[in-house]
Amino acid sequence: MAQIKEAIKRSLDDFLTPQPGEALPRCYVAKRGRGGRGGALALVPRDKLTITERGVHVRRLRKHGETDEATALETETIGLIMEGMLRLTPKEEALSSD
Repeated sequence: MAQIKEAIKRSLDDFLTPQPGEALPRCYVAKRGRGGRGGALALVPRDKLTITERGVHVRRLRKHGETDEATALETETIGLIMEGMLRLTPKEEALSSD
């Protein structure tokens, strides 16, 4: 059982840690599903993160002193928005119009 747990930990670390030569990991953990606090944690590929999820991760990274990764994620997000490749989700649009 300990070997299985270690294998799972190594696999998750591989997804959540930037690879050599990369500034950002391939995936982040985000709450997905029904309701704000009722959502479940999910491993989300970076290219599938919403603008809100990206903002949450940037703030978390800065809070924990990971400024290089925070800046890289913020820069990537701005670039994707400017290129039209990242847009507000319907839920984000509804919240921004309030």
